[in-house]
Amino acid sequence: MIGFSAGRPHPLVVRAIKLARHRRAPTVAIADATLSEVAKLADHRLYYSSNSPTFVRSHSALLSLVQALAYAVYARRVGVRRPDQGFRLGSHTLANAPRGGFGRR
Repeated sequence: MIGFSAGRPHPLVVRAIKLARHRRAPTVAIADATLSEVAKLADHRLYYSSNSPTFVRSHSALLSLVQALAYAVYARRVGVRRPDQGFRLGSHTLANAPRGGFGRR
């Protein structure tokens, strides 16, 4: 379970993290403060900075973390390999990719 916390966490998020821990599910917190209750309860923590020179908080770092996690899940499911292993699409890798690309000719 992934719990998000920006500022003071919502009580339902805290309750969901507690329930997930009780059921022994892996938990991840994405928070903007080390003192966040969600971060304290989670097995794994990712912190981001919401500091901004403007009056309102900036959530661009949070969105970047979410996008990176989504890509990691996608890459794991479709078989994308690490950069040192080359990109994999079906039976092709960058090493044996057709000259015209992977599309139809």
